[in-house]
Amino acid sequence: MLASIFFPRWLFYGLITLIFSLFDVFFVQFMIQVGMGQNLTQKIEAATNFIIGGLTPGSQTHQVVLNLIFVFAIFGVILAVTNRFWLTFILNNLIFIVFGIADQQKLVYRNEAILPSDLSQLSNPFALVSFIGMSAFELIAIFIAGILAVTVLYFLFRRFDSRIKFTKWYIRLPLFLICGLVLFSAQDLYTPGTIPNKVALHFTIRPSHGIRI
Repeated sequence: MLASIFFPRWLFYGLITLIFSLFDVFFVQFMIQVGMGQNLTQKIEAATNFIIGGLTPGSQTHQVVLNLIFVFAIFGVILAVTNRFWLTFILNNLIFIVFGIADQQKLVYRNEAILPSDLSQLSNPFALVSFIGMSAFELIAIFIAGILAVTVLYFLFRRFDSRIKFTKWYIRLPLFLICGLVLFSAQDLYTPGTIPNKVALHFTIRPSHGIRI
């Protein structure tokens, strides 16, 4: 692995996960600005300020931190199940690219971002896409293209990093439970009095346009 020449393996994996998790949050925020009809400069500036402002001590809101927690949680669940870092890396980024596009489309068609309650429709994806103005044919085409992209990218990444299994089961199991609990808590994020809601209030999260895990 070429990266291990310059970084310890664990540091390399950690840095690339952090960098692309920030990109995922940036992309979703950028797509929200697309849905709000801003020009390109305004979209980039708004998404950049969301990231920088949310990571700056003393800022009025640190919503980006909460967003990152959920991005990491999804990453952790996929990694615990697949035990393949690069497959997880590709799937996680693909999920948030699709999420950003879907969020933007719902803003255009319904003037609201994707809510946690919308995710209950995942068992019926054809009903879910109707909320964002997408046809069943488009959904199937995107699904097939996504599978092909994941397959091609996975084998390309594998050429540069031959490591297959990522970690041991006794690490994956608690990782799955902890990250799964974080994702499960999202349904109570805006329910007053719940622990997730109290955590959200700590980050001064308000019900505005943004990542709605």
